[in-house]
Amino acid sequence: MHSKSGVEKYLITIVIPTKDRYDTLAECLRTFEKLEHQDIFEVLVFDSSVNRSSFDIKNFKIKNIRYIHEKVSGFCETFSRSLDHATGHYVTIIGDDDAVLPALLDAVSWAFQNNVDSITPLLRAGYIWPGVTRQVGGSQDADRLLIQKFTGRITKVEAKKELERVVSNVFQDFDKLPKIYHGVVRLSKMKEVKLKYGDYFIGSSPDISAAVALADIVDSHFIVDFPLTLPGSSPRSGAGTSLSGKHIGSLENSPLGPFSKIWPLNFPKVYTVQTMWAFSGTYVLLRSPSSSLFRSFSSDKLLAATLIYNLPSAIKILRQEFKRQKISWPILAYHSIGYILKRARQLMNRIMRKGNYDLVADKKYLGSIVSAQEITSRIIQKAEHPFREKVQL
Repeated sequence: MHSKSGVEKYLITIVIPTKDRYDTLAECLRTFEKLEHQDIFEVLVFDSSVNRSSFDIKNFKIKNIRYIHEKVSGFCETFSRSLDHATGHYVTIIGDDDAVLPALLDAVSWAFQNNVDSITPLLRAGYIWPGVTRQVGGSQDADRLLIQKFTGRITKVEAKKELERVVSNVFQDFDKLPKIYHGVVRLSKMKEVKLKYGDYFIGSSPDISAAVALADIVDSHFIVDFPLTLPGSSPRSGAGTSLSGKHIGSLENSPLGPFSKIWPLNFPKVYTVQTMWAFSGTYVLLRSPSSSLFRSFSSDKLLAATLIYNLPSAIKILRQEFKRQKISWPILAYHSIGYILKRARQLMNRIMRKGNYDLVADKKYLGSIVSAQEITSRIIQKAEHPFREKVQL
């Protein structure tokens, strides 16, 4: 086992990049204090804040925790430099408003014992922090824990074949690709990514950057329909701003600004979740052995997704793109209808509590992600655990 210091000390390094959000970071770290088997994991806090505060990791009862402060900028650069310090055989990255669940350690032990390169959990649980307001519905979902039904099924996935599907869907659904963000990846595979692409993460979005790059590198990849982490959405996070409808704006004045000069002519020239995913996925894909897959990418489908998922700005975006590029109106209409029907099904499922809205828990007024983690852990402990009987910690 090898790391930057020469020795892999732990089964997994749990990396938490953070910047100027010590309030959420403190709550995040408290979720680790009651986790068992602390000998097999380390928590690595990578702080890129401009001005380091008096934040002290010694205030937290975590056996193996390190704090690194480096002044870097940009999501991909921050994530990359944090991985330079990982010492685990496996690695996962979470946000400073997220939590891990005990099942993560079982999953990593199972992966190690079975020579598995990566595990991607389907995200079945999530906590919306106090103070978050939705674009529709206001603050009614603030301080709310939602846990969807899950099966516990472990499924082997051919990553390269899954990448084909993701590209044809213009990178709008990459939940089954190998993921280091809220997923588990062998550190040696991430080092292969760095060797091939020059760094661990390139482009504009580290989660999809790694997912696309890893699809060509991992040999043994599994998805599991079981919560391993608890993603959080706090007011100043990307997830929180997306819920509030603030994840849209001028390309030049956004995190995608540095790439505006190489922005593809047939991509909508606007900053949205949809264009960020598509650009970052494309940026990596065209540098990968699977670059020929880009032939199945449809710019009209991307425009349709951008319009339908950003309806308040749809007319403005469409007018802009009509002046910029040649649009195939029949194809645009076809894909737009498809996305409209998809959103209608999602709304109906939400009303009828079906599909992803078939919930096993819907708790409000918990106060913090610490309480949300405790409740989630108790609920999934009662479920059929896909890893518990298969590993020895």
